[in-house]
Amino acid sequence: VSSGSVSKALEMVFNGANGASYSRSTDAPLYAAWSVPFAFKDLGVFSGAEGSVGIGVGDSNASTSGAASGLVVSWPAGSAIVNPSIGVDSKKGLHAAFAVKDSTGKASVYYTSCASGLACGNASSWRAPVEIVDSFVNPKPWQWVLDTPLIQVLNDRVFVLFSDSSTKASQRLDGIFLTQCDQNCSNKNGWSEPVEIAPSKGFSTTPFFVAGDGVLHAAWQDWVNGKFDVFYARCASNCVKQSNWSVPLNVSGSPKLNSAHPALGVSAKGVLVAWEDGLDVFVRACVHPCAPADFGVAFNASANATPSLLPQVFYYDNGKAGVVWQDSEEPGVENIFVSLLSVQGPDVSLVEKGMASFDGNVS
Repeated sequence: VSSGSVSKALEMVFNGANGASYSRSTDAPLYAAWSVPFAFKDLGVFSGAEGSVGIGVGDSNASTSGAASGLVVSWPAGSAIVNPSIGVDSKKGLHAAFAVKDSTGKASVYYTSCASGLACGNASSWRAPVEIVDSFVNPKPWQWVLDTPLIQVLNDRVFVLFSDSSTKASQRLDGIFLTQCDQNCSNKNGWSEPVEIAPSKGFSTTPFFVAGDGVLHAAWQDWVNGKFDVFYARCASNCVKQSNWSVPLNVSGSPKLNSAHPALGVSAKGVLVAWEDGLDVFVRACVHPCAPADFGVAFNASANATPSLLPQVFYYDNGKAGVVWQDSEEPGVENIFVSLLSVQGPDVSLVEKGMASFDGNVS
């Protein structure tokens, strides 16, 4: 994520050897030099007791960080701190969310922030994390409960989207939930009660979340008629109310194969949705406001002879977009491929396709 054209910085969060980690680069235009990563776990200490024991912290607008103010967060003993995401506000402040999973597999979502992107490469500039969502249920091995909380900042409101489980009519359902904070985000009470953005059909998982053109856009996979399909919905205001989200649209509609791992790109003119079906990567475009009639047909962006997996999409110019994915051309060798696309209204066509990594190992 970029923290703005003035500062010329890129921010990166990732799962590293020490769990959820952060680094930044101001080495424009190549961004080859990155700060020494720090792990979000170092913003707290591990307790000797099982369970979530996060200690509340002060106002998010305070000038001092959690570390500087002497506030401490205790992580559950034996927990893993993983799957971070990051967002940038209009003042180039950074906001991060990540999952904290205890030894039973039960997870919570934590939030932290840094007021100035210029100093955020130093762990002491980040506020003490606060638990904002506690998982509704203990997961079973096949469930993705709070797998990856996704954070977006829109009009300086902070939103976190996540998957979790709920029980309806004695039936266990995995759903996609949203919580929001307007101010005082470093206090759990500053966050809204999570709301399910769409009625789950059974197993709603692997959400993707972007903010663009003043709108929140979400995509996820859900279980329909014995297989997964990819769904899309959007919201323009008061998004912690389910009725303000559009009716979820099945954008993949594969008759036989599982459609999974959705990704989204947003431009001033429309939205690009990508997914994979275990064989190929598909994209489908729409023009705003992305009602069902505004979508074009699905386009096969990979069309390789081997399985194409885990797509990401981006816009890079007016009417131009791209999709990258992982592919294996021979056993034991995986590479990253890219297709550059022309997007004219809802119609997508291929401009050029090629391999972006050539190391002969596993990318």
